[in-house]
Amino acid sequence: MANTFVSFLDATGDSIVSGPVPVESFVPRSANLFPKMPNGINDEGWELWEFDGISADGETSVATSFYRDARSLEEGGFHVDVNAIWPDGTKWGGELYFAQSVISALGGDYPHDGQLHGVWKSGKEGGASASFSISSDCSSAIVHFSSPGRVTGTIMIRALGDNLVSRLPETEGAALLSPSVHYLFPMGPAAATANLSFVMQDEASGTSASERQLTLDEDEAASGAMVRGWSCSAWPRFMIDAYYVCGKIGPYHLQLIRIVSTAADGHKSHVAARLYCGNELVCAANEAMDMATAETQDAPQRDTLVVDKVMDGKGVAGAFLDKNTGYLIEFRQGGGWRSRKRWHFELSHKRAWWSDYTSDRGTGKSGFIETIRGGSDGEIGYQGVGGGGQLQLPG
Repeated sequence: MANTFVSFLDATGDSIVSGPVPVESFVPRSANLFPKMPNGINDEGWELWEFDGISADGETSVATSFYRDARSLEEGGFHVDVNAIWPDGTKWGGELYFAQSVISALGGDYPHDGQLHGVWKSGKEGGASASFSISSDCSSAIVHFSSPGRVTGTIMIRALGDNLVSRLPETEGAALLSPSVHYLFPMGPAAATANLSFVMQDEASGTSASERQLTLDEDEAASGAMVRGWSCSAWPRFMIDAYYVCGKIGPYHLQLIRIVSTAADGHKSHVAARLYCGNELVCAANEAMDMATAETQDAPQRDTLVVDKVMDGKGVAGAFLDKNTGYLIEFRQGGGWRSRKRWHFELSHKRAWWSDYTSDRGTGKSGFIETIRGGSDGEIGYQGVGGGGQLQLPG
């Protein structure tokens, strides 16, 4: 008999509590899609399910993040972030607020091995909602918006390649961004399709002006990505700087996040990064390294990642204190010092996307469409695009 496991949280009830809550254990060789705090979440904790899509030329993109956390209680409950950009530079960005979040795992012996269905909803009959469904093998996902007056329609993400289980972390260490944060890219390389309708606002009057369609077509090589993350600690507790990007460059797909920890932790870099070539995983880094160490025999034998900011490149800069124009990224395969393989990528901020302050001290968060160039040692440089975001906090 097929089992059903349900996690129901109500932001207007007692689902968010002060202090520790029970947290389910990490499951090896699993995407760990079912909530880790299924019965209640602490007031600093968060759980994330994210879905992104971008056209092959980088001109059109959409990104959405489903959150369970306490940040938006004053606005009405749990939030879903949605950001979109069109070829003419038009942007749409906003948060959808819902009182209830219901996540069900269907058909498995355990919560982590069934098909997952999540819905964020108002709790009122016929009210707005946003939902996602993920297949049990992480081969596909469908996101659906039903928020009249804001956004309606669907995003579909389909994993590319075979042997999908090889993309899942075999150990908990392979799923850790930092000691207190789990962060996974369970689908790996993916194609994206989208058919969405956004209600645009008249900037002068603040009223609804028109609807605009956004489409992505898998047949035109639109790519996608999915993220799953969770922590019992709020982001400012463990980091002051972050950069996230998913992109496609020739035969390569790269997916990564890099954070810099707080002063109490010594401003250390932590990463979760995956690089695929021809849809096969070639480098899986959960350890950061600086360029100086990378060029010595002291470099680790494990897969590692180097991330450096570019301050004087040709890209655009964000509107806040951090004026970088791009990043240099190097994946380094584990092994002997002289035999390990390297892949270099130069990322330049091509188009500014979303933007908001994170404090009254000039720090902020910015999204970009990235131009990416690079490849392996001795290989011709490939060109591609990606969707990136950076965040800086005081400290």
